Amino acid sequence: MTNFESVTGEVVVPGEVAGAAVRVTVSITNQTDDPLNLDLIVMNAFTGPERTPVETYQQPGGQPVSGSLDAGGTATGVYLFRIPEDQRGDVTFIVDFNPGKSAIVFQGQVP
Repeated sequence: MTNFESVTGEVVVPGEVAGAAVRVTVSITNQTDDPLNLDLIVMNAFTGPERTPVETYQQPGGQPVSGSLDAGGTATGVYLFRIPEDQRGDVTFIVDFNPGKSAIVFQGQVP
């Protein structure tokens, strides 16, 4: 995770409700000798000690990683999560990037 921003999530698809959100920028570097399929990457967020799943937004500025990343290359993705300000003291982000490999986890307070 390279950046956290407080934003207002925008309604793009049916069922979304505009509200307080966190925009997360993630930088991924392929440190292997083989291409990395970025389409397999999934990012999720959870709040509180119960790890309650949070909803996602597409906008403003969402741009998940996609495609293929060559060996040694770096890609940046932007993900948005509906997290009210009063629930940002204990947030867990999990990035699953490769089946069979350990996920990347960030846990802590976000703006």
